[in-house]
Amino acid sequence: MFGSTKPELVDSETSRLPALPIKRPLSDLAACAHGTVVEIPEGGLLQRCMEMGLVPGAHITVIQSGDPMLLSINGSRTAISRAYVKGVLVV
Repeated sequence: MFGSTKPELVDSETSRLPALPIKRPLSDLAACAHGTVVEIPEGGLLQRCMEMGLVPGAHITVIQSGDPMLLSINGSRTAISRAYVKGVLVV
């Protein structure tokens, strides 16, 4: 009667929920990408990650995505093996 377009159905319950950020390994980030550390694997890497500033909440920018990766961690630059940061998750 008012045209040929049909109204879209929207679920009012889910439309109010914010989208959840996707966690991914730091090693998967491309050059110029950035993220925030949300998880670090337990074990031998934990102490080394903490020494480099890779702690939950740290802001990361990938300067160079090769191997080793060149990262800016809270403004400080460091080079690290891609395999080494495979277990570090960022959003």
